Amino acid sequence: MKKGLFILFTIVIVSAILFSGCNNTEKEDASSEFIIGSDMVKYDLQGISDFGFNVNLIAKNKDLDVEFVSFIGENTQGLSVQLKDDSYDEIKSLKQNGYYIKLLGFLCKTGDEFVQIDGVNLKINGVEQKIDFATPVKHYVKTDDSETSVQIRNHPMFISTNTYTTTEYNFEYYAESDVTIESFSFNNFFGIKSGRVAINGEDVGDINSLPLVVKKDSTVSIKCYLDFKDPNNTSEYDSIYCDSLLSYKTSESNETIILANNLVSQSVSNEDDAKNVIDLMIK
Repeated sequence: MKKGLFILFTIVIVSAILFSGCNNTEKEDASSEFIIGSDMVKYDLQGISDFGFNVNLIAKNKDLDVEFVSFIGENTQGLSVQLKDDSYDEIKSLKQNGYYIKLLGFLCKTGDEFVQIDGVNLKINGVEQKIDFATPVKHYVKTDDSETSVQIRNHPMFISTNTYTTTEYNFEYYAESDVTIESFSFNNFFGIKSGRVAINGEDVGDINSLPLVVKKDSTVSIKCYLDFKDPNNTSEYDSIYCDSLLSYKTSESNETIILANNLVSQSVSNEDDAKNVIDLMIK
């Protein structure tokens, strides 16, 4: 009798282990059906009450159903949010290493001065999933300052992250009064690898020559190559949303004025980008 109980007990234990292993495998298989690149979103931007950003999703099923449920973070309860498929037509049927790619576009509108999004709840094929952003999305609503003494003349609003080190970008400003240009930088994610400053087309030195006095009715051009501030946590195919910052003072005031302009680098803009991003996400 005892021997029979022992055999029965052993069968139950072994069966439990086997079924447990099967369940774990099913979970692993389910999790590998799609991957969300939340760690590839780098957003720290000033702007208006309407804003948006993209998140890469790759899946083995091209027709994966994704619904927005809610954001997690600060001042997210009052957000108006729409989820759209921002994928370009040329990549909607692209398959790379068994995966399709979808660009999840979040269109938001806020009534607050600041929003921080730490994560998002999505419903994927009817099952709710919580996704955390490795770098929180931070959006600041700025007021329009029309009293600036420096106006933007030329500014690259969209760049390609995977060519940032080999492309020279030109930021051009016009001084409506005598000013002192103190510095030029980025609020987050990007740094300047090398740069030159010109006034009215004449080279006056590298970026380290700032501060510089600029006379009224002069054009200031800053041409530079970019670098990542934190290369260990930033990939060349990240979606980066940040601000370029020109700091200056007028001759009438000792107060530093900062002129901020949006700079956006989309992760995927063509078929080659899509293939590389898929490869990067499944590593």
